[in-house]
Amino acid sequence: MALKTMSPHASKVGLFVMLPLGLLLGACQSSAPGVAPAPLESTTAQDPQPIPEVKPRTEIARATPEPERIYPDPATLKGASASDVVGIIGSPEFIRKDQPAEIWQYRGTDCTLDIFLYQSVSGAPLKVDYIETRARPNGPTTNKTCLASILKEREAAKTARSTS
Repeated sequence: MALKTMSPHASKVGLFVMLPLGLLLGACQSSAPGVAPAPLESTTAQDPQPIPEVKPRTEIARATPEPERIYPDPATLKGASASDVVGIIGSPEFIRKDQPAEIWQYRGTDCTLDIFLYQSVSGAPLKVDYIETRARPNGPTTNKTCLASILKEREAAKTARSTS
């Protein structure tokens, strides 16, 4: 087999190709001989932080206490119509009719609330004129606490009926 010799033109082309390639490879090394290159920074954390637990919406909603309901002052019922009273408290357990008045009785565990409605003139609608409470043993003694107690009991009963 015969050896081919390179032409002087081919050796110059090879030199021009190899020289830049060598310079590029040399640039990848450190600039100062004998100095170790700086270590690369890791992209992962050394001590990963725990991921916080995310609570479902239902737990968050339950953790927030409901605002306390504000019950009306019985004094605000004075002058209210019979339909207004039914809208606020509901239907009474007992009604006593003595013309020109009606006495509506609401009974709770702790107290009894009597609402006296009168007609101002014959044929006029009944309006609240007077409110009286009677405490049962250990029950509330003011009109306000009695009305609140009765309203709470009625709300609890309504909730129990709707969930069963």
